[in-house]
Amino acid sequence: MNGMANKVYEIVNQRIIQKIQEAIKGKDVLPWQKPWVYANAPQNYVTGRKYRGVNNLLLDSGEYITWNQLCELQKQSSNLKLKKGCKKEMVVYFNFSEYDKEKLDNNGKAVIEKQRIPFLRYYNVYNINDVEGLESKIQEDSFYHDPIEKAEQIAQHYFDRENIKVIHLKGNKAFYSPMTDSITLPLRSQFPLIENYYSCLFHEAGHSSGASNRLSRNIINTFGDNQYSKEELVAEMTASMLLGYC
Repeated sequence: MNGMANKVYEIVNQRIIQKIQEAIKGKDVLPWQKPWVYANAPQNYVTGRKYRGVNNLLLDSGEYITWNQLCELQKQSSNLKLKKGCKKEMVVYFNFSEYDKEKLDNNGKAVIEKQRIPFLRYYNVYNINDVEGLESKIQEDSFYHDPIEKAEQIAQHYFDRENIKVIHLKGNKAFYSPMTDSITLPLRSQFPLIENYYSCLFHEAGHSSGASNRLSRNIINTFGDNQYSKEELVAEMTASMLLGYC
């Protein structure tokens, strides 16, 4: 493997590790664990082509544009410009390069033979949310569900009794906030399966049970330590048991 490929592999590894750490800390969402839909798989804004392979781990959902593509669009509209302080994202691609190599055949005669060498490269893209004047071309999926009566009863009884506020926002995060004693969830219509909505709801409700005025668990802890892992298990077991009851 050449030096450039080694460099790209190292950068990719670090980016993925960083995204996993941020996801578990609650700053982002692991793409293979997300039970709701928020936009679609990452894709190129100009071509509409979806990014594949490891790029799905490097990029969040949404649309991306290269610098050259943006420059071409600016020729048509001078209002387009990058926002100050925006962040470049990384896209990698793999291919083969070919060249002619002269060698001797079995008869000692010089012949030209095609040689193929694999290579790994990367380039930078920008999320169109960081480009002033661009609007998304993606039409997001929306799902209609009838509520599951038993699940609604359990959730509403608990939230009313404990005075916990549940906030639904069109977005990409689900979390319980001890500071405001509230649960924030994506819209119900973002979940392809209604069961996954209640799983998410009950998981965050499980976290809320550990507040200081309830069971007083240590729910504000450091990512990766035993308490953090234990609390995640408590929340997931809560969701599992309630779903089973429903």
